[in-house]
Amino acid sequence: MKKIKELIYKILKHESFKYLVAGGFTTLISIGVYTAFIKLGFDVIVSNTVSTIMAVLFAYFANKVWVFRQNNFKPAHMVKESFTFFLGRFVTYVLDTAMIWMLVEKISVNPIISKLITQVVIIVLNYVVSKKIVFKK
Repeated sequence: MKKIKELIYKILKHESFKYLVAGGFTTLISIGVYTAFIKLGFDVIVSNTVSTIMAVLFAYFANKVWVFRQNNFKPAHMVKESFTFFLGRFVTYVLDTAMIWMLVEKISVNPIISKLITQVVIIVLNYVVSKKIVFKK
């Protein structure tokens, strides 16, 4: 029983598991806000922009503090780190928006289904950017 507890503790503390949890919440925020804006009658571009802003703000702090355990809050470091993070997320936002637009406007996929499809690619890309560029040790 002790070995099982140790294994569970090790898994729960592992960076990949933490990213999965933080990414799950980030994705829920993104999809939830996107869906709300679609239901309110906004187009896919506006809906995706607002949902991305909300999700990225949450993701930055969740990744910095909890996932990658970056404790440097010095202003110069924060400016560089946050700029790199937001730039990476801007790039994936553009890709996400382009994919959603193509799925909805050119292939006639439901806007919410389109968002779900694109999130698979975006989650992987965001993890790579965060781990290898923004929060590298």
